[in-house]
Amino acid sequence: MKKAGLIESTRRGFIRVTERGLDVLKRNPERIDVNFLEQLPEFVEFRAFRREGPPLPASQAVETTPEEALEEAYQRLRISIESELLQRVKTASPAFFERLVVKLLVSMGYGGSFRDAGQAVGRSGDGGIDGIIKEDRLGLDVIYIQDAEELTSRIDSKIVLIDGPTLASLMVDSSVGVSALRSYALLKVDPDYFTEE
Repeated sequence: MKKAGLIESTRRGFIRVTERGLDVLKRNPERIDVNFLEQLPEFVEFRAFRREGPPLPASQAVETTPEEALEEAYQRLRISIESELLQRVKTASPAFFERLVVKLLVSMGYGGSFRDAGQAVGRSGDGGIDGIIKEDRLGLDVIYIQDAEELTSRIDSKIVLIDGPTLASLMVDSSVGVSALRSYALLKVDPDYFTEE
């Protein structure tokens, strides 16, 4: 059973009042709110557990290096940014989405510059090609953009489908839709500098 102070959940998923909860109800308080609950040690412990997470047993506690802590923080931040990007893309207009995909492919190195290499074509929802990217600067080969999954079954050419999470990840990697607040150089001592000849 998992206890949370005044109530507990049983193995079958039911919730029942604990002994402590029954004692509180017998006192017949006028109001049970956060201020009232903060008088109970179980509630204070529960809130601390929710904020900080469960403490690791001493045998499992592992010290992380500053580099590992920085990497973990970066990964958490990146997941958050990718999630927000994906939500914004989902609420954008189809025309904006088509321009975004062209901009992303150009930022990934296809075709040179946005003006010369890529263009959004057609109208949103027309079932046709949404954009064209020159695969190289000379335009010897082109990439056609169409965000319709059913179209892939009718075409014999090589097709690459990109889902939302992959799109958001590529946007971060290519600095599309994001801007840098600050950057940190991860430094280490150079032992060769201190060798005397």
